[in-house]
Amino acid sequence: MKRLDEILSSSAAADTPVTEPQDPPPAPADEPEEDACPRCGGAGFVRRSRELEDPRFGRAEPCSCILDETGEVRRSRLERISNLGALTRFTFDALQGEAIAAAAQVRAYADAPDGWLVLKGPSGSGKTHLAAAIANERVDRGEHVLVRWAPGLLGG
Repeated sequence: MKRLDEILSSSAAADTPVTEPQDPPPAPADEPEEDACPRCGGAGFVRRSRELEDPRFGRAEPCSCILDETGEVRRSRLERISNLGALTRFTFDALQGEAIAAAAQVRAYADAPDGWLVLKGPSGSGKTHLAAAIANERVDRGEHVLVRWAPGLLGG
């Protein structure tokens, strides 16, 4: 039986030059925006070639178009991807009724979210308004938010 190094040294692979791996070209977007960034194609993130040992290897990094955004442009983009839709009008300042009683605790959570916050109460008590107020507060601070409804989370 031949040794593996003998087989490999006599194969055609031994004559093939070793080349640096290349990043695959980005996949085309379904419908590219007319003014999409030429670096990221509107995705907002890029992947850079890094050495395997680099802790940033394989990680997406924000594109310069995102880093250079103005406040209003960033807020508009964050609102669009948050799934807030019509809920952007629900803020802490617009609270009414029973929701006002819980506002201080919920605002504290919005200021420093940590762990879970469970909102419960009868229909019309302001749970959605409070949850949307938290999301809008975080968007105001320039953070990513994703709003989902319980049936969507449960596969329904």
